[in-house]
Amino acid sequence: MPVFNGEKWIAEAIDSVLNQSYTDFELLILNDGSTDSTEQVILSYKDKRIKYVKRNHDFISALNDGLRMAQGKYIARMDADDVMHPDRLKIQVSLMERNPEIDFCNSWFTLLTNEEHNHMVVRKHSGLVLRPSLVLLGENIFCHSAMMMKRSFLVRHALEYEKDFIYAEDYRMWTRAAEYGAVFYVEPQSLLFYRYSSEQVSRTKASQQRISGQKVKEELVNWMVGQVHEKELVERFYALLKEMKSKNMLSEELLYRYVYMLFKQNLS
Repeated sequence: MPVFNGEKWIAEAIDSVLNQSYTDFELLILNDGSTDSTEQVILSYKDKRIKYVKRNHDFISALNDGLRMAQGKYIARMDADDVMHPDRLKIQVSLMERNPEIDFCNSWFTLLTNEEHNHMVVRKHSGLVLRPSLVLLGENIFCHSAMMMKRSFLVRHALEYEKDFIYAEDYRMWTRAAEYGAVFYVEPQSLLFYRYSSEQVSRTKASQQRISGQKVKEELVNWMVGQVHEKELVERFYALLKEMKSKNMLSEELLYRYVYMLFKQNLS
C-alpha cells in the first residue's frame, strides 16, 4: 500500500486490511513522501503485521520497493483510499491455491463516490481471461487495487512497474505479463470498494494517463506483430493505419478496432 498525502482515507483502508477474515499476511505501507499527517495515522497502529517504510516521493519506485520487500507467496495491491471487502484475501488466496495455474487474480469492484453511481458494481470480465493480450489491446480490464499476483511469476520474469509508463504503469505490467504467458482470472464478485473522486489520478492526470495508455498499446501491438505468420504484411498494414490516423483520416478508436480485428483472426 503506497500512500502520498492520504490522511483523509488511509485509516479506513488500513482497517479494512487488518480486519480481513484471512489473517496470515504482512501489510507493507510505503509512505511516499507525504507532507500531511499520514505518518501520524500509520504510526498510531500497533499491529505487528504492519511494516512501515518512509521514503522520498517517487510513486513508481515505491510500487517496486513493495514488490521487492514482499515475502509472501502472493502480493495483493491496495491503494490508500480504497476499502477491501472483509473476505477479499481469503477468496483470492483460496482461489489461487486451488488453481495453481493462475498467476494474476482480479475481481469486480464497487464504486465509492459522492455522485449518482455510488455503490455501482463494475463488471468488466468474469472467470479466466482467454487471449489476454488481445483483450488488453481493447482496454485495461483490471482494477489495480483489486489485483493479487503470484510473486514467483514476477521474479521469474523480472517484472516491475516501468517509469516510462507513468499513470498507466499497471496496464503496462499486465500486458508484459500477458506476453510472458501469464494466466489471468477475474473473480465474479466485488472484493473491493474503489474510491472514485476528483482527487485521483484518473481525473487529475487524465491527459498523461491517456498518453501512457497509448504507449502501452503501441508496445503491445509491436509485440503482437512478431507473433503472426505474415509479419511483413501486418507491419505494412499497421503502418498504413497509423499514417491515416496522423492525417486525421482515422480515429484512434477505429485504428485499434481494425488492429483488434486483424489479430483476432491471426494471433494464436
